[in-house]
Amino acid sequence: MDDEGHYTTFGDGVWKVTKGNLVVARGKKRGSLYMIVDEDMVVVTEAANNSSLWHQRLGHISEKGMKLMAAKGKLSILKHVDVGVCEHCMFGKQKKVSFSRVGKTPKVEKLELVHIDVWGPTPVKSVGNSCYYVTFIDDSTRKVWVYFLNNKSDVFSVFKRWKTEVENQIGLKVKSLKSDNGREYDNQEFKDFCSKHGIKMIMTIPGTPEQNGVAERMNKTLNERARCMHIQSGLPKAFWADAINISHQ
Repeated sequence: MDDEGHYTTFGDGVWKVTKGNLVVARGKKRGSLYMIVDEDMVVVTEAANNSSLWHQRLGHISEKGMKLMAAKGKLSILKHVDVGVCEHCMFGKQKKVSFSRVGKTPKVEKLELVHIDVWGPTPVKSVGNSCYYVTFIDDSTRKVWVYFLNNKSDVFSVFKRWKTEVENQIGLKVKSLKSDNGREYDNQEFKDFCSKHGIKMIMTIPGTPEQNGVAERMNKTLNERARCMHIQSGLPKAFWADAINISHQ
């Protein structure tokens, strides 16, 4: 208050804050405290036109909200609302931009691009003691292969087995593999194997499952189908893998 040029006086049971001839605040002594007489008149700083200060006081309200309040006479002290750019709002209110829903054109050749993703762990082990399953989806045909895993670390051995089988059946080579940044893919052994066989590894940005949407959406489809079959059949939850296996065929 002193830095802003205010004077504070106490005497005869009265407290007063002034700036020049303007009385900013005043109060009377009650017991051991000086109580404000009129709270509405307290204006410690000159903020008649300081939109930024009131923006902060109001919990970083939007400029639109401030203009609405001003129009209703709630901010009569502001002659003009112009918050401008608030860096604190940029950091505190930022959100991830929605991903485009426009689908990309599938690849022309089979196995030109394969999507891979691991789902799990499930709270209930399957009849075969599996806790995970991994899907391989051909971008061209949307053909899906599902393998069940006891551990996440089994992904690499399953991938090698799947690669040999599918390449022999189709007569083409796997050219690129798209996955998230899971550690089951991001390891030197997996990278060396793909490099040796000329397979390009495409990894999405961490925390953005939308970039691996083909595989993520397939997981959702498989789980929904399996869940419906499980509810209808009334079988124990341990048969979830059997339901998933039927769902993708």
